Amino acid sequence: MDAHQKGELTEAAVLAELKRHGIPVLTPFGDNQRYDMVVETPAGELLTLQIKTGRLSNGVITFHTKSQHTNAEGNVYKYYDGEIDCFIVYVHEFETLYLVYINEFDRRISLRVEDPDQPDPSINWADNYEFDARWPPSAHRIRSASHGRAPAVEPVGERLQERLAPFVQVDSRPYQFIACDDSGTQHRVRACSGSVVDGRIRFPTRDSNAIDVYCVHCSETGEIYLVTNDEFDQSISLRVDPSDQPDASINWADDYRFDERWPP
Repeated sequence: MDAHQKGELTEAAVLAELKRHGIPVLTPFGDNQRYDMVVETPAGELLTLQIKTGRLSNGVITFHTKSQHTNAEGNVYKYYDGEIDCFIVYVHEFETLYLVYINEFDRRISLRVEDPDQPDPSINWADNYEFDARWPPSAHRIRSASHGRAPAVEPVGERLQERLAPFVQVDSRPYQFIACDDSGTQHRVRACSGSVVDGRIRFPTRDSNAIDVYCVHCSETGEIYLVTNDEFDQSISLRVDPSDQPDASINWADDYRFDERWPP
């Protein structure tokens, strides 16, 4: 079975599952849209979906988080930032749907179904992303997804103003602010939205040395958290609920509150 045929089977399976849930589904005319389907929530909100086939390998589900097309210069890849609300991932081996919101990660994400060789508190367990467990979305989730990462910019800017930190807002960069501390040192600040999943606040991180500080706005806790770029390797999560197992490597959200960490 080629990739196109498998993609068609994935779309058919997703549509059947959505209809089984009684969810109104709209499909665009033609193939020029960045989204594959639009669904209506019980609250009457519309969410745009990009459907992906999940690939299972070594106990981990992965899927493409960017599109590919070819032009005269070769392959061109484009991410979906600000163009969709959610990914619906269908894994044929499990016949299961997973729902991943676009603002839960930056460039890539994987969902683990088997225990790793080494414990890792930042693992995204597939069970926590199963469609049945995440539908219908809450109101704050809908607002956050429908506006990409933009909702974090305003509250982070307001907090910087409250701390009397001089700053400028920038566009088209991996960061949204350049802010100065009392000594005049400049910090490149990325504002992003965080979400509580399995007792931990997750937020999208980027593989970029152009970012000094992440300011994470979490609407569920009503807090802004500050994490410096050198405090983690590829990803980090902040725990808000007690863990089932004691773990000295846990990053407790309370220790990362903005007001206690600015200036970094």
